[in-house]
Amino acid sequence: MLKIYKFIQAFALTAVGTLTASAADGSFVIEPDNASHIIVQTSNPRADVPAVDGKFNVSYTNWIDVIITPADGFIIESIVGYNSRGALVDQENGGWKYNSSDYSYSIYSTSSNPHNGFRYVVTTRPYTRPSWNISVTINNVNALAGGIFKAGKETITPENGENKFTINPDNGKAFSMDLTRSVKSATLTFNDNVQIPDTSYDGRLQYKFDLTDNSTITLDATMENPVCHIDVSDPSKVLAYYPDTDTRYDFKAGRNDFTYEVGKTLTLYAAEGYKLECSDNFEYNSSTKAYSIYFGGGQSGVVYTVNAVEYTAPIANINLNVDDPTLLTCVFFRPGFNTVRQFNAGDNLYSHNTEDITSMEIDYSVENSEEIIAACNDRILEITTDIYGDLISEINDLKAGDYFIAVRRRLTGDYAGQTTITSDSTHAVWTLSFNPGGVLEIADENASVDMIKDNMTIASAQVVMKNGTASLTFPVRDLVPGDYIVSVPAGMFRVNGASLPRQTSEFTIEQNNDGVDSVFIDGTLIDVYSIDGRIVIRQADTDTLRHLAPGLYIAGGRKFIVK
Repeated sequence: MLKIYKFIQAFALTAVGTLTASAADGSFVIEPDNASHIIVQTSNPRADVPAVDGKFNVSYTNWIDVIITPADGFIIESIVGYNSRGALVDQENGGWKYNSSDYSYSIYSTSSNPHNGFRYVVTTRPYTRPSWNISVTINNVNALAGGIFKAGKETITPENGENKFTINPDNGKAFSMDLTRSVKSATLTFNDNVQIPDTSYDGRLQYKFDLTDNSTITLDATMENPVCHIDVSDPSKVLAYYPDTDTRYDFKAGRNDFTYEVGKTLTLYAAEGYKLECSDNFEYNSSTKAYSIYFGGGQSGVVYTVNAVEYTAPIANINLNVDDPTLLTCVFFRPGFNTVRQFNAGDNLYSHNTEDITSMEIDYSVENSEEIIAACNDRILEITTDIYGDLISEINDLKAGDYFIAVRRRLTGDYAGQTTITSDSTHAVWTLSFNPGGVLEIADENASVDMIKDNMTIASAQVVMKNGTASLTFPVRDLVPGDYIVSVPAGMFRVNGASLPRQTSEFTIEQNNDGVDSVFIDGTLIDVYSIDGRIVIRQADTDTLRHLAPGLYIAGGRKFIVK
């Protein structure tokens, strides 16, 4: 927000500056004891400020950095500031910031933080930059953590043997060297004196002391044998990568003597259909399901174990179906940082391992819960508020399986949208559904769906709710040929919170081919009897029944006709 404000402010001020030509937001004066001892520059744009009568007059529009740098052979000793009323500026160096790398000072002025009318008195003195000669001899640079050491302000990347360089002690003269954990023993001498190291939190040796001119430092380090042992029960089930994540590494079954390089990482994944069970000295990443060893040193002789076991991940497949993506602001899958902020109209499909993801939160963009309705697997979701007052729904204790979640704008009154009732006379199943996947709920638990023939109700069916649809089933063997009506009474259902008017569907049962198909279930063999109870044939299949003489038979407790 601050950057945007600065841009808008700069734009506005620039526009004003363009209109008023030479108008400036402010100006101040720099008065050195000698103008030739300093260089004054601005950074917006970068430009030298000329001296006029021994002074530097700085004007600025919008914002500006002003830098004072001492000329060669001089250094700035002090800066004293006075405000526009002549009062002393009670800040170190008058509010100017010191930069030790080049001995410069800088100050930042804006129209909102003006130094308009200020006066800065700069005192300088002759100065010769000191230069100290330093020598550091190292027998093995692999002993250094990160391969570097620091001398004053300098960061040095050394080579084996003697390393010569110079430092400016005015910028700092502290020497520091950290060793890796793979150092077995080390001796560091400074100007012929053996230094006692500190020990870091993870066991590494650390050296810190101040340098002098012509300092000599010698480090003799003995490295550990970089070999650890990795026991792998079944390497065919383990995907190993070393020394990087793109290079495969092959283990043999049993104990592997593994030669490592300090600073590299061994990464292990399980093959498809397996998971790894590794010893505690591995690091585990729950996001990538990877086990790894970072070789920072000190692992010589350590034993690591790797076992692969059969595994089927408990996956929750989630279909988040929304008619208007602007209804949502984000969805959180927890625990961990698994946030979704962009959605498509219709299906938004997600899959998560329920060992990692156990709940989800849907955050809505609407301000009133009466504007929206949502359901998960036909259970209407409660819409509450979070600590910020935003509307949310939570689905906790996610288990493996399929989830259908619908988010819709809430309707009022009777729902007049199109519904579909499909029928399959072979199985006598009818489905009441909405497109796209509306939030369908039973409003009247006592109401029933009726089957009507010749204006008479001959049966009622139990309704099964699943994924935003209501299904009902009638036994086809009990239906004689003819015309039927399925009637869903008004008010039995609500769609997106609105009442559903009466729904009907007409269908016809044709004369079955000869009744044979209605007898068999899953191709089971069956005994056949005559109508007076005499056995006709044992263990008959469909083709056998079709070759029976025309007549009325009984099989599986059902009557059927062969024509």
